[in-house]
Parts: sequence; C-alpha cells; structure tokens
Amino acid sequence: MEVNDGLQIIMEVNGGLHINMEVNGDLQIIMEVNGGLQIIMEVNGDLQIIMEVNGGLQIIMGVNGGLQIIMEVNGGLQIIMEVNGGLQIIMEVNGGLLINMK
Repeated sequence: MEVNDGLQIIMEVNGGLHINMEVNGDLQIIMEVNGGLQIIMEVNGDLQIIMEVNGGLQIIMGVNGGLQIIMEVNGGLQIIMEVNGGLQIIMEVNGGLLINMK
C-alpha cells in the first residue's frame, strides 16, 4: 500500500489475497493473478493494466485518470466503479458477474 512513485509491476500472484491501495504513480501492471481475492482502490496515475485474472473476486474502485485495460478475466466477480477519466477497455470477461458503474 501507499506506493507513490513511478513504475509498479506485480506478476504471477498465484493464490491467496492481493490488495493494492493508494497507488499514485504513473504505470501499474498486474498480470497472471490466478486465484483468491484482488482489490485495487484509489489508483490515481496514468496507465493501469490488469491481465489474465483467472478466478476469485476482483474489485477496482476510484481509478481517476489515464488508461485502464483489463483483459481475460475468466471467472468470479468483477466490480469496477468510479472510473473518472481517459480510456477504459475491458475485454474477454467470460464468467461470473461484471459490474461497471460511473
């Protein structure tokens, strides 16, 4: 939590709980999260990419700028709310419940 600078890359998180909050920098990449719970809130920077989230619960809230790409979410529950700027792409959501508000 509270990562305030530059580049953050999280890859190959295969189980358990993943929480990422108050990331204020430019580029955030999360790839190959295969299970458990993923929560991302208050991401205020430019580019956010989340790819290949294959199970469990994913919540993204309070994304306030730039480009957000979420692709290949294959199961469980996905909630995205309060995306306030720029470009948002969600592709290949194959199961469960998808809620996209605001």
